[in-house]
Amino acid sequence: MPTLRVVPDPVVTTVPIDTLRPGEQVRSDGEDEHHVAMLAECGQRLPPVLVDPATMRVIDGMHRLSAARLRGESHVDVEFFHGTSTDAFIAAVERNTVQGLPLSRKDRLSAAARIVASRPQWSNRVIAAKVGLSDKTVAAVRQRSSSDIPQTNVRLGRDGRARPADISAGRKRAAEFIMDNPQASLREIAAAAGIAVATARDVRIKVQDGVDPVGRRCGGRPAGGDTRRRTDDAPPDVAELARVLSQLRTDPTLRFTDAGRMVLRLLDAHQVEARNWRSLLDRLPAHCVTRLADAARNCAQTWQFVESYLRDRTVEG
Repeated sequence: MPTLRVVPDPVVTTVPIDTLRPGEQVRSDGEDEHHVAMLAECGQRLPPVLVDPATMRVIDGMHRLSAARLRGESHVDVEFFHGTSTDAFIAAVERNTVQGLPLSRKDRLSAAARIVASRPQWSNRVIAAKVGLSDKTVAAVRQRSSSDIPQTNVRLGRDGRARPADISAGRKRAAEFIMDNPQASLREIAAAAGIAVATARDVRIKVQDGVDPVGRRCGGRPAGGDTRRRTDDAPPDVAELARVLSQLRTDPTLRFTDAGRMVLRLLDAHQVEARNWRSLLDRLPAHCVTRLADAARNCAQTWQFVESYLRDRTVEG
């Protein structure tokens, strides 16, 4: 994922509460008194507040700061953040996406519009991950804001790579390359056409099925086609999952509730690199693979339900 142009200070230090000032708020409704009271009552040491050292303004953590005041504490743990005001805003939004009290949908839409304007080269998926919206919603925000933001022909993806905003030409190049090099790997196709590995996979499937490679896949494969999935895609971003889980574990509203701990344990089981999965799966007895594949598909559908249900909750918020 593209990183902010900042150098976060990993050192946690303690400063007097009176030296801190409110910074730019990402919440249009201000602080939630109930959430502040809950944090104050939990009795645990709260995660550090994110602070701009130049101004001592709070970037993220006003609820924690207010909870510390409510406890009668005189000092609070802080992390210093070095970056521009735009970088600080994005960091605040992202932190509220993965920990603490979620932003309202109105605030997330507002944040998406601001990030689209300040980082037009970022892909919809990158921005969606930071603000807690779907990439389709971010695309709609970008479309509504298109007359007010700089236009760019490339998008920076979550892996940090720049790709064309319109990939139809890349899909055509990939199809031609596949026809000339039918044994080429997905990575070779992607490199030759200047597209993502996942896109190369989709193009290869369509070429093999005799389907227009420029159109997007919209559901099932044609009848009689090979329904087996290829396994030479790029590995899942386990490092990104580990980063998100690490942030979630610092949230007391998850750490100190049975439901929160259970979900974190379930998610933790997925921190397995693709190459380790392959090594494990290759040792399974052949007579079990079909039933295991069915079980894996059922688990995948369950997690899709979880994602959909949680997305619906954020919409209601």
